[in-house]
Amino acid sequence: MYRNVALACFLGIAVLSCKQENADTNRTVIVSGQYLNTQVPVVSVYQTSEEIGSDSLDAEGHFHITFELDAPAYLAASNGRNRVLLYLTPGDSIHLSADLAHFDSTLSISGTKAIEANYLKDKSKLMAETGMNNFMKLMSHEKEAYFALKDSLFDLVRERYNGLSENNQTDPGFLKLEGAYFDFRSLYMDNLYPLYFAHIHEVESDSIDFPTGRIKEDINNIPTDRADLLPLFAYTDLLEIRINDLVGEWLKDTTLYNMENYYEVLSFLAIDTLFTNPEVREHLQYSMLRDKISYKGPHKMEQMIESFRSTAKNTGNLALLDMAIAKWDHILPGKEVPDFTFVDIEGEAKKLSDLRGQLVYIDVWATWCGPCIAEHPDWDKLLDEYADKPVAFLAVSVDNTRAQWEKMLAEKSLKGIHWYADNNWESDLAKHFMIRGIPRFLLLDAEGQVIEPSADRPSGLIRKTLDKALEKMTVG
Repeated sequence: MYRNVALACFLGIAVLSCKQENADTNRTVIVSGQYLNTQVPVVSVYQTSEEIGSDSLDAEGHFHITFELDAPAYLAASNGRNRVLLYLTPGDSIHLSADLAHFDSTLSISGTKAIEANYLKDKSKLMAETGMNNFMKLMSHEKEAYFALKDSLFDLVRERYNGLSENNQTDPGFLKLEGAYFDFRSLYMDNLYPLYFAHIHEVESDSIDFPTGRIKEDINNIPTDRADLLPLFAYTDLLEIRINDLVGEWLKDTTLYNMENYYEVLSFLAIDTLFTNPEVREHLQYSMLRDKISYKGPHKMEQMIESFRSTAKNTGNLALLDMAIAKWDHILPGKEVPDFTFVDIEGEAKKLSDLRGQLVYIDVWATWCGPCIAEHPDWDKLLDEYADKPVAFLAVSVDNTRAQWEKMLAEKSLKGIHWYADNNWESDLAKHFMIRGIPRFLLLDAEGQVIEPSADRPSGLIRKTLDKALEKMTVG
């Protein structure tokens, strides 16, 4: 059979189907292995934040995951808290094995791109051990000490990279990406330093002696057309800084805040303005859409999503975008919300159904969250404005312990209804609404259905949404 297919391809017969067969075969990637002593029965592979493949472990701990890739990508194979970073290209097959009781010391990687995966493992370990990822600690140092420490830590990682580059079996594309990592990541960290230092030392960022102008100039001078560097987050992070800076300039015109989805619309415009390479432009549009959808959902962005679909060429990005959108199906407007249970300040059990018959505007917050606390004055104003309306203002704490929450409620006069969600980020409410960052605001109707799964803040345009919902209640 194979010989006949090959002959047909050679003679030019049924060329289209032969090409399709080869393309499908070359795109398939396999991640397999054996994990012993794990409490989590599934291994999943993620590209960015989307699960692109998974498999349940059999009785002996074996797993076998297949999926398709259109281009080289950084991925993560996860089993609970245990994660293996991978760099894989279409057609690769890699094998992982470990005793999860001693994961780091027993992890073994073989197969194609094993050299690259072992480098990523060593790099991650080095960065964790040296504190390279601990920005709060690293950026607490004064300028000269920060630069010296940062450079010394990068030198340790670079030594490992130099050994990798001497291995002629290492993927050239991977070498190029990881070689570019050092300068790009260093520049990204320098850009963050004034904000971190100012926060840590409680000073104004403008008062810090730091070469901010030079750093901005360096960011503005990085190449913007390098499609070959798109898999590297250290590169795309800098491109996104340029997008955000341009949007920030435009938003000095405060009338733009009245435009629906103003930040997303301006981000798309900034991408079109800054980037001429269509592959780079599409990737950044996809990344922006994915990030916004993961936070606020797709239902207010249908027009932008359809516009992107109409021009996008990268089928891999389109598939990942579809995954991000599908996650919101169960919490889109009109969906029923389970009758979650909380506790109030007296320790009494409370349910969402206790608030039926009125709109429920929910603030998911925590005492340690600065942006959450910053919304409290506007929250209080909103309560006063709608005091005679059928709206329940419910603040749900996802603090690690009730003690923190109770202490703040005792010390401050916080308006509204206050309940506590057990298990914080793993609480039923947080998991159901996919809450990964706070503050997060939700709006439910009088029957306990979703109106907005990611509503505007009290300091934003929520009044427009509340008034529309109240009008609908009156008409109904």
